Amino acid sequence: MTHPQAGIFEASSSQFRVLEYKLTAEQVVDSLIKKLAIIKKTVTDVELVIGFGPALWQQIDPIKPALQFSQFNTITSPKGHQATASQTDLFIWLHSQNHDAIIEALLFVQQQLEGTAILALACDGFKYRDNRDLTGFVDGSANPQQLAGQHQVALLANDHSHHNGSFIMGQQWVHKLAKFHQLSTHQQEQTFGRTKADSIELEGDAMPADSHVSRTDLKVNDIAQKMYRRSMPYANANQQGLYFLAFCCDLTRYQTLLNSMYGLSDDGLCDRLIDFSDAITGSFWFAPSEELLQTVLSTD
Repeated sequence: MTHPQAGIFEASSSQFRVLEYKLTAEQVVDSLIKKLAIIKKTVTDVELVIGFGPALWQQIDPIKPALQFSQFNTITSPKGHQATASQTDLFIWLHSQNHDAIIEALLFVQQQLEGTAILALACDGFKYRDNRDLTGFVDGSANPQQLAGQHQVALLANDHSHHNGSFIMGQQWVHKLAKFHQLSTHQQEQTFGRTKADSIELEGDAMPADSHVSRTDLKVNDIAQKMYRRSMPYANANQQGLYFLAFCCDLTRYQTLLNSMYGLSDDGLCDRLIDFSDAITGSFWFAPSEELLQTVLSTD
């Protein structure tokens, strides 16, 4: 019996650190595995989730045939909006309520990986108010509330060769907050498809077809394209936004979501929200089950 990486579902944290790495060369994979084994053994006082990009995973996957999945490719809308690709090899997510422990873990990870992997992105996220994005709207309101439902949408099924693993999508979004806050509350709610104060979905004619909810609440062959979202806002004096983070049982759901948002589905409509936020990075990774991860990291 296998178990998912527990940090995927631990929801009590208020501090988050996302680290994305690219390998310095193909020849360093063995060294990387040894260093990740040390990280996994040592970092025990914060939640730690590890994911592998498609090229790296296919090199180290101990299950044959290896799990096949694609890299993230740039998507461009008919209006010129872009979801930019920046595919990286390694994803590390640290989170906790303890800020000091997060910093100590962050420094340890970076020290261990130096010379083997180049840090391509570091994003410092946090819980904002009652799980709101910096736009003021609740984030992840469509997530399943029960653990069983979260597992169902996030994890590969028990009959899959890589069961209890999860496909990850990560994107750094940069908000145009000044532009967004020029909208009236009504216009903001039309953009999201939900009320701002209490996060209630608009109904009937009140729900625009190009709202964020309409573009992302999807079905394919009567199957809801659900995923488990763990996004986090980030902010400094120069830049504010959201690191979109999701875990899913089916990689194609991400492509369906992106096509719908960027006007590449049958109706050609774009998500209103991409007028107010730019996706400047994009990657896919695979987070193996806890047991499979231990097998990969075994250096005996």
